[in-house]
Amino acid sequence: IIDKLKSYEEHPQQRRFIAIYGSSGTRISSLAKAGVLASLREAGPLALWPQIQCRPESDALGSLAIALSACFREQQTLSGVADLIGQMTASDAGLDLALRMSLKGFPAGTRAVILIDQFEECFTAVERVRAEGALKSNGDSSKDIERRKRVEEARARQRAFIRNLIHATSPET
Repeated sequence: IIDKLKSYEEHPQQRRFIAIYGSSGTRISSLAKAGVLASLREAGPLALWPQIQCRPESDALGSLAIALSACFREQQTLSGVADLIGQMTASDAGLDLALRMSLKGFPAGTRAVILIDQFEECFTAVERVRAEGALKSNGDSSKDIERRKRVEEARARQRAFIRNLIHATSPET
């Protein structure tokens, strides 16, 4: 994997996406963190590449925004994270633009490495929110309307998360 990443230095205009996946319990997270990320820290010029780690949990977009903010901003602020979430929700290019702006001070060819641990959580989070609402539902009360609104907001953020990842990792046209 490290050799593959090193080859990307020769083509800085190309975007890449590498998936490391496996069945639950096969220590893929350990391989990614202790193997790949640790090796990158010792891989010459790749050691300069910022490493962003997040776990989607119940809010994939929020988790990614917090991780980006923590990696690139000296002071992580609530308003900064909220702005980043707003940018990624409003535009499929939000993540790409945030990364390009954040990497301006780095040497040419520098990329960011984003590790999304437990990626499948971004697909199950909305279902958890919906199931929670269904268990508490009792008709068309104001609480049910609020629950439906939360489910729709969670879906919108989930879609924005996926769209931003696709845009940021797609080859430039």
